[in-house]
Amino acid sequence: AQIKSLHVQSGTSELRASGNLRDFHEPKLDLAYVATIDFRRIAELTNTPELRAGTLQLNGDATWAAASFTSKGKLAIRNFIYDDGDVHLVNVSAGADFTATNEKLTLPHIFASILGGTVTGDAEVLHWMSAAPEISTKRVRTGTAVSQQQAGVARLRMHDLLTPSVAAAISRRDLPLDRIGLVGTINGTADGRWKGSINDVLVDVAADFSPPSNAPSDRTPVTGTLRGLYYRRPEKLEVSNFDLSLRATRVAGSGVVGITSIFRDGSLNVVMNSTDLNEWKPILVAFGENREIPLHLSGRATFTGNIAGQLRAPIITGRMQIVDFDSLFVRQGSTPSGRFVSPSGEPSPPPRPRRMHWDQLTANLQYSPSLLALHDAVLKHGDAQVNFDVNIALRKWNYTQNNAMPASRTCSP
Repeated sequence: AQIKSLHVQSGTSELRASGNLRDFHEPKLDLAYVATIDFRRIAELTNTPELRAGTLQLNGDATWAAASFTSKGKLAIRNFIYDDGDVHLVNVSAGADFTATNEKLTLPHIFASILGGTVTGDAEVLHWMSAAPEISTKRVRTGTAVSQQQAGVARLRMHDLLTPSVAAAISRRDLPLDRIGLVGTINGTADGRWKGSINDVLVDVAADFSPPSNAPSDRTPVTGTLRGLYYRRPEKLEVSNFDLSLRATRVAGSGVVGITSIFRDGSLNVVMNSTDLNEWKPILVAFGENREIPLHLSGRATFTGNIAGQLRAPIITGRMQIVDFDSLFVRQGSTPSGRFVSPSGEPSPPPRPRRMHWDQLTANLQYSPSLLALHDAVLKHGDAQVNFDVNIALRKWNYTQNNAMPASRTCSP
């Protein structure tokens, strides 16, 4: 029997097909079809509200029989928007060839326009039609239920992703990476695999950061590499090695980074060297600290230590050293709002900071959203030396007047 035209529509989703039904004793249906599916409808049916917008179009041929199904064709994704609260993707377009059977879905040629660049690769999913991907069952001839877990692999290649677009995609209110002004491109690989559920995906990430040829002075170019394993559940990044450089700063290390509040046991060992602390000002401003850095560095600042806890609220501890620098002091006289006033109470421009030169500062540092502490600190100027400990209470990284709580201080010539 010939099926000349089949048209099914629900809202903005529709299916158009034509084909033949053969052998009524053992029916077999051959169809050529074009299907357009709204991702909002997919979100409703699969209870995945993260799928915010976009369309999926399938164009192919399919054959159905009593115990088998095969289909082959092309798929296209347009104007896709995804937002799960941690990752935000907008205006994604993608395409791929596909081959599907009862047991396996294969995507041999994936291409996506995303994050200002492109992603290519391939993927394969076994038992992809399982209604419950965590554990599914099927009957064999003996009538015994055999456990079948969904299992998938994806091999993706990243080409010239824009660093600011990537930063914006993973930014949140308490992790404002999009406000730091990072620029550059990212190339590399992301090879994922999972069993049971794609929510348990493990991704082997290798990313190379390249700066633009001419970065604006108010932007922060990034150069370097990152190698690690990303775990979706619990969400964490196990970094085997990272080595990133700005114009005058280099940071390297390895360890585990907790990305959300679910995973709290992050521990990242880092080594940092910088010849310009002002490079850190955009980072401090992004996290709400708008004050000027009270140091002018002529030499070098180094830090060797550990970043523990969550990426959103890290605890930084280690040994710091600053060589050949000036501390900048501003006289008291500002109002709680930060405006300076004259002795008569009239507003006045802020005074020029007073400089004091130091040869070296070394200390054990502890820095978190609620505390800045220097212990066993030694400050040197010529033959003079100051030994001190100090604790400064912070509120969400911010310092306010009268928060300093010095524990002890000793001086020696």
